[in-house]
This record gives sequence, C-alpha cells and structure tokens, in this order.
Amino acid sequence: MAERPTPNLTALLVEDDENAAELFKHVLRRVRCPGECRVVHDGEAAVSYLLGRGEYADRERHPLPCLLVLDLLMPRMNGFEFLEWLKKHREFGRLPIFVYSICDGEEDIRRAKGLGVKVYWIKTGDLRRLTTMGRRIATYLRQFCSRVRREMAADEAR
Repeated sequence: MAERPTPNLTALLVEDDENAAELFKHVLRRVRCPGECRVVHDGEAAVSYLLGRGEYADRERHPLPCLLVLDLLMPRMNGFEFLEWLKKHREFGRLPIFVYSICDGEEDIRRAKGLGVKVYWIKTGDLRRLTTMGRRIATYLRQFCSRVRREMAADEAR
C-alpha cells in the first residue's frame, strides 16, 4: 500500500519535458515517496509558484515546497537564470536545490553548485539509477523537510 502524500512535504520539479516529468513522478511513486511532487515547466513559472503569484496564489493548492528539483535547459528562464534569481531572494535561502539535467559539463556543475545547488544528477534512462535518486529524495523529504518548513516559516515571521 502506498503512503498518502503528506501535505507539508512538497517537492517542486521545474522541468519542461513532459515525459521526463512523468518519469520522475513515476519513480517517486515507485519508491513510496511520502510527499507530493508539483511540476512547473520553466523558471518563470517556478518564480510565480514560489512567490504565490497568479495561478499559484492559493497556498492550500500550491504549498511552498521544501525541496526544489531543477532542470537547467528550459525555455523562457533557464535553470541558471532561475538560480541567479533565487540567490537574490533570501526568503528562499533555506530551500534545498537539486539539479536533474542533461548538462554534464564540469563547468555547468561547478556553476550550479556555486549558485547553491546541493545535489547534481545527470539525467538518465537507467531505471536503477533513477530509483536510487528517488529513494534519496524520499529520504530527504522524510528527514529534513519538516525542519526546513519550520525554519522558513520562522524566517517569514521575522
């Protein structure tokens, strides 16, 4: 029996490829990830989601994530542009960012980590590797996200 999603354990996937997003969500379900996975399709939508603007204004329907998984190659606002934006918005400073991208160059990895990325995964079709990634995300959600959300709420209250 799959665990029911815990409302405060939300991961936001920023991914423009619908197939990659569905595969990612499938892997999370397969490993019985305890949280929800919300998907937006570019950096501009991720900004709107985080700020609670427009269609994302209802925080009951679109809760703040406690983990962000980001593709780097996207239309409108790419992953690096989004990371630059995020760095300027300290209210999201505690939001852990994992990259999941086909960009495998050392310079891309170094640049992403310099912009605050905690974990960098290269996209793969290997189900074993995807399952390992899904398990890491599930573990992270279980162990750390409640604390991150409390800290973000405390920062917001200041």
